Amino acid sequence: MPDIGSLMNNMGGLTIALTVIPFVIVALVLLMIARRGSSQAAASKNWATANGRVLLSQIEMRRSSGHHGSSPYPVVVYEYEVMGRRYQSNRISFGTEVGGSMVAPRVVNQYPAGSSVTVYYNPLNPAESVLEQTSRSSRVLVWVVVLILAILLCTSVMTIGALGFAGQWVNDLMSGLPSR
Repeated sequence: MPDIGSLMNNMGGLTIALTVIPFVIVALVLLMIARRGSSQAAASKNWATANGRVLLSQIEMRRSSGHHGSSPYPVVVYEYEVMGRRYQSNRISFGTEVGGSMVAPRVVNQYPAGSSVTVYYNPLNPAESVLEQTSRSSRVLVWVVVLILAILLCTSVMTIGALGFAGQWVNDLMSGLPSR
């Protein structure tokens, strides 16, 4: 007769692996995205600056993928001049866009239409510019990864404990039955 406890432990390892691996892959992808945004922000520390003017500053409601409803996102369009040529951009910072009811109004208030701004632009490609030499999304993504990993750790520990308990309970139950 097979040892039920070892069978439960083996199934527990498979269950944990099948559950954990996809989340670890997602966490690694998010870390790569965060690192890319942080690298871009670090590289922009050597960029040139130009005086700019905000042309448009408003909140735009966007439908979130996979969700019903929409979320507010800040839209800031600005112009600047480099060596007599005018450029326009709407890139606020590096990384993915960050929206939400806490972020969007604050960004729009920070960059009101008609205000003067400092624009950081790539001297090798003046059309590439930002208003902030940061990556707002990188910080958020790192915290999401930490949360995912903490949940996985807690879930794995609880699953291993539950499977061990169940395996022991089944073995104890089976040992009390008469053998054939």
